Amino acid sequence: MTNDPSNTPKNGFDLTISGYSEKIVSVISDTVLDENNKNLLNLCLQELKTLMGSAQVAEEKITYLINESDYSLREWARAVDFFYDHQSERISPPQNVDSVFAYLECCSEFSKQKGLQIPFTEVIGEMLEQYGFDAVRDE
Repeated sequence: MTNDPSNTPKNGFDLTISGYSEKIVSVISDTVLDENNKNLLNLCLQELKTLMGSAQVAEEKITYLINESDYSLREWARAVDFFYDHQSERISPPQNVDSVFAYLECCSEFSKQKGLQIPFTEVIGEMLEQYGFDAVRDE
């Protein structure tokens, strides 16, 4: 068995298992600094891949969400990181990943409609404070 560097986990994500492009994995790894959140996000990406049928389809959904918003991939990664910090004791991320992305999409659309020029994390923080987040847990 050879030690193939392409099979080596980079920044906490195993690219050969995840199936996501190196670009998205790299941006997320560089943006999400908390190791617990990095692990949660990794689980979420895996769950999103399962829900969508493949990493390619899941990445297309993520790309679509980003392209439809006023925020970059890096800002979305920060937003997910922020969201899980805020909700850490209230939700179980992998079971609710679709709800999380739907909530973040709603926050992004709200920001765009209102023409807000504030960081995505601030929009999410305000929405969470004002409206909360009620995800249905898969049991």
